[in-house]
Amino acid sequence: TNLETLVKGLVIVGALTVGALTLANKADARTICVGSPTSAPCDTTCASIQDGINAAVAGDTVLVANGIYDQGDGYINWNGKDIVLRGEDRDSTIIKGSANVNPYTIFRINNITNNSIIENCTLQLYSTPPAPYRKTIHILNSSGDSLNVGPTIQNNKILGPARDGSGVYVDGGVGNKPLHPLIIDNEITGFYIGVKGYGYNTLSTLLGCTLSNNDYAIEMMNARSIIGSQQGVLTGNSNGTN
Repeated sequence: TNLETLVKGLVIVGALTVGALTLANKADARTICVGSPTSAPCDTTCASIQDGINAAVAGDTVLVANGIYDQGDGYINWNGKDIVLRGEDRDSTIIKGSANVNPYTIFRINNITNNSIIENCTLQLYSTPPAPYRKTIHILNSSGDSLNVGPTIQNNKILGPARDGSGVYVDGGVGNKPLHPLIIDNEITGFYIGVKGYGYNTLSTLLGCTLSNNDYAIEMMNARSIIGSQQGVLTGNSNGTN
């Protein structure tokens, strides 16, 4: 009928419009470089990782060149952006900090959806004096309503200071907004707690990670905190889970 033809035509036009918008968004995505990486062309460069994140918009990649980026007592604020932060080489792109000042973290990843990614870096926490509340990556506050909302932390080396602090600290959803990060193919070693889930509506997936030489490989605080570990390796930890 004419009505069926009209509806089909609207569906096709709608699909084509969505596809065109998706392609346009991908075409608009930029590579923002920190330092001078040799692995990819840069659309623009920034002096620091924080400057790169500040300059990025949804869909952009902040590519960090090989080198040592010492945050000292400061921290890197993700600012709730759907972006990718990628090191040029996992062993040679080293982001470190002492996390001695509130909020006691190197990376603060807040108010995120499921398009935020940190990958291919060495993240190193050093702290003097030792304090178990310090965190290398602190993930908190989801901005979505589905069970699949959360950043992806993948293919990183996350190193701790003589069994102190936490490698990845997942800090609960807000209200009915769950938080579900994906923690994939990371080496997490040398912490008091390798991966910690805390608070209401926390659900973390660990896949293919090696957690070694921590006091606790995994700690779950609060009955609603769930961490699922698959195809990973736990070795040399004083305790498996807490």
